[in-house]
Amino acid sequence: MVKFGLVLTIYFCLSAVLFLIASNTIIGAIIYFFLLLPFYVIALAWLWAIALQNRTQPPRIKYWIWGIVLALQVATILVSPGNCFRAKEGAPCYSNLQILLGNAPRSGPSDLPHWTLIEHAFPGLVVAYGVAILVGLWSVTKNRKQTPNQD
Repeated sequence: MVKFGLVLTIYFCLSAVLFLIASNTIIGAIIYFFLLLPFYVIALAWLWAIALQNRTQPPRIKYWIWGIVLALQVATILVSPGNCFRAKEGAPCYSNLQILLGNAPRSGPSDLPHWTLIEHAFPGLVVAYGVAILVGLWSVTKNRKQTPNQD
């Protein structure tokens, strides 16, 4: 279980760096820095509390759940705000996906129409990503092998 804790700790650290690199906007940085990073700290504290109690027991990992976690992470990065020029004036932000596929500029003004459906999916995907991590951690801690009590 300790090895799994180390792997997940490395994943959370790399994931936090990746999210912060991909944010490129104040809005994205605020969401990632003030919501996602504290969530990671709480999730890691929970994981390490369980891992240290069950050091010798191997975790039962449901890989399909962690596949969903990774897919939601990629989707969250793609829909995160990439260009928020004129956001103070009420203009929406271009998503990273529109910057990659739709010729929106990485910074500066643009007259391209916004992909509002994708732009509005960002908060929901951040929440879905967090819930998927909780489900993944719950499945690992809930399904660990139980040892019989030795009185």
